[in-house]
Amino acid sequence: MRYFWLLLLLFFVNSQAYAENSPWGYSIGPTFKINGCGDGVLATLGGRVNASIGYFLFGLGGYGAVAQSDIKFSNTAERVSYSYGGLGVGVRLFPKSFIHITNYNTFGVGLLSLKSRRESGIAYNIDPELNIELDIFSLARLGTGISYRFILTNKVSVPQRELSGLGWQFYVEFGQL
Repeated sequence: MRYFWLLLLLFFVNSQAYAENSPWGYSIGPTFKINGCGDGVLATLGGRVNASIGYFLFGLGGYGAVAQSDIKFSNTAERVSYSYGGLGVGVRLFPKSFIHITNYNTFGVGLLSLKSRRESGIAYNIDPELNIELDIFSLARLGTGISYRFILTNKVSVPQRELSGLGWQFYVEFGQL
């Protein structure tokens, strides 16, 4: 397994040397998100893979709820489980500079479960983000920003407005930037 990571690193370094002025790129990395949900927060950990062509981003991502405490919906404590995957599209302004501004939008589908109510069902997710990114190495980038997670489902008794909320995310990307 350690040889796999070494080969992957060599591939990234080699491809970066040939792509200094290339209009395309790719990245992969973990993403941590916190969004308002009911009277609490819903924290998710996941990752995404992106391809960039000029200013445009296209990607795939997957996320799952982590470290959840009880969230109150209409004064009722609830243990929430939520995982989803989706497609992402976006725009990166100033792609060749040290600091970037990025709008990234994830459209996904997943499973939402409310354990105390014993309810679960398919949920649709729309998650627009506005981020600031810093290139820290030629192969690594840090990003952070604000978002709003819309969770749409008719399979649970909690209103949509209580499931959705303003959020914050932090991510790291590795690849041909």
